[in-house]
Amino acid sequence: MVSVIVPVRNDAAGLATLLPALLAQTYPRERTEILVVDNGSTDESRAVAERFEAEHPGLIRVLVEDRVASSYAARNAGLRAASGQMLAFTDADCTPDPDWIAAGVRALQDSPADLAGGRVVFSLAPRPSAAALYDAISYLRTGYNVAKVGTASTANLFATRRVLEAIGPFCPRVRSGGDAIWTQRATVAGLALAYAPEAVVAHPTRELGPLLGRCRRVGAGQPAVWRELGYTRLRAAAALVGGLRPPSAKRLRAMAAEREIALTGRRLLAVWAVAWTCGAATTLGRLEGLLWPRA
Repeated sequence: MVSVIVPVRNDAAGLATLLPALLAQTYPRERTEILVVDNGSTDESRAVAERFEAEHPGLIRVLVEDRVASSYAARNAGLRAASGQMLAFTDADCTPDPDWIAAGVRALQDSPADLAGGRVVFSLAPRPSAAALYDAISYLRTGYNVAKVGTASTANLFATRRVLEAIGPFCPRVRSGGDAIWTQRATVAGLALAYAPEAVVAHPTRELGPLLGRCRRVGAGQPAVWRELGYTRLRAAAALVGGLRPPSAKRLRAMAAEREIALTGRRLLAVWAVAWTCGAATTLGRLEGLLWPRA
């Protein structure tokens, strides 16, 4: 039995795409439950989810977590209601491939791992903006994060119930980074985290305004992650100001190559400028997270 947990806040359009993709999964429906947790939406998100619930009773359940404005609090509400021995996480703005659940289950069954981070792909327009390109090459690099950092994102994550029993739920009040904290806690507790490249979800790219907002939000959550990972003050200070350094063109090209994107000439210069701007936004968020922590 697999419990798919999806938090949502003001993304009715995303849910309208995500839920049909979850209903089209090749994994047996009788061994699947889809838990949509509304986190205080003011748009039509809950209405969209409830319409799908009415059309697919017993398969889709709508839950509400409106006391704490946090996607991690919403995921915790899903965890409390989940009946599956395997837990699958994705977001309302993602679109899983038809074999997503089956591939994630295989990744856990075919290895000694208790957690598996899936692959996230980005669809780019024929002439993408520099912001969209930077978002695509820098965000949700699951393979790198699993191998080098020991973390994975809840945009595409599978876990056995043993993980929940060993380390408990997510930190409910962090702005961002709760998935990094949760997966890091698991690996510190001796549970194994694997990369599952065949478990694929698609994610939209952002233009500059939303991208800067995401960088600021992620930055605000990073001090909580640093505390969880035991950063010294010196290391935290270095991380705090790291976003102000000019980005490395060589590193940008290497990140782009991971996703089969070529960065040369003017395109590289434009992405470099966006990367530096995003670094400043991340630093601003880090300062906010240090001065006004939510967890």
